[in-house]
Amino acid sequence: MRMNRDTSSRPVATWRTLYLSSGEISLATKIQEDGRHKVKEGQQVRTLDIPAKASDELGLFEDLHGASGGREFADGIKNAAAKYYGTPIRAFLTYLAKNVNEVTAGLSLTKADFLAKHVPEGADGQVERAANRFALVAAAGELAAACGVLPWEPGEAINGATACFNAWLDQRAAGIGAGEIAAATAQIQKFFEAHGESRFTEWRADTPKGNFLDDDLDSHEPRPTINRAGVKRKTPQGLTEFFVFPETFKTELCAGFDAKSVAQELVKRNLLVPGEKNKTAPKVRLPGIGQARVYHFNPEILANTEGK
Repeated sequence: MRMNRDTSSRPVATWRTLYLSSGEISLATKIQEDGRHKVKEGQQVRTLDIPAKASDELGLFEDLHGASGGREFADGIKNAAAKYYGTPIRAFLTYLAKNVNEVTAGLSLTKADFLAKHVPEGADGQVERAANRFALVAAAGELAAACGVLPWEPGEAINGATACFNAWLDQRAAGIGAGEIAAATAQIQKFFEAHGESRFTEWRADTPKGNFLDDDLDSHEPRPTINRAGVKRKTPQGLTEFFVFPETFKTELCAGFDAKSVAQELVKRNLLVPGEKNKTAPKVRLPGIGQARVYHFNPEILANTEGK
């Protein structure tokens, strides 16, 4: 895709078209409806899902502008669009063609101002990429109003783009974080919820000693565990922590994700207990097994429902 036949580099193709879809379901729901595919974060950043609900009273609309109801207002928009289709864009493109340099500088300033005001501090690059799309729409709308193509007041396009950006961000599972990490965390939580009872051997210790990881191994009473994924243990607070074998962590818990990156991020979020020299998989003396390197999950992994 990025190389010509003579091995020289080829210009990278990128999408330049923004579009709207009136689909009843989100892109992620559509991709995953067969149960065999997973949506990738890059897809969700390129195709932004914006909830089509502006208010509880009027649904899609915020203001009916004098219409008796939503149906009448929607029919009015439909009829006007059919009658005047193409008129605004022709005037807009004519203006752009005659004022390229001025327009370019103005759009850049408006976009930069939008991003500075509305992208949350510490937001992941994926959020910034999406915000760039909304910023472009806002800048184009303000320009169209300024040159007389649209009868909007100054700031109206920015307000509309801001509302849509915030609606997209509010329904985003990862919030302002990286989507892959949120998806991986959710997948790991689902694994523990589905297999926490069946695939983890119970760590039994009658008399805990000073160091919680050095319980009396002889007091362990093993029970058969089919397709074992690791060991689980109750903390003094009555919560459950999990010790997962490395291969199970890589091939099942992190299936479809980069296991190393996921583990490092989980350590940062205090969901994984690091080992010596900040290794993501510490060495632990497991009952009936002895010392082994495992991924030690804090009980908070089951409570971290937002994955942010």
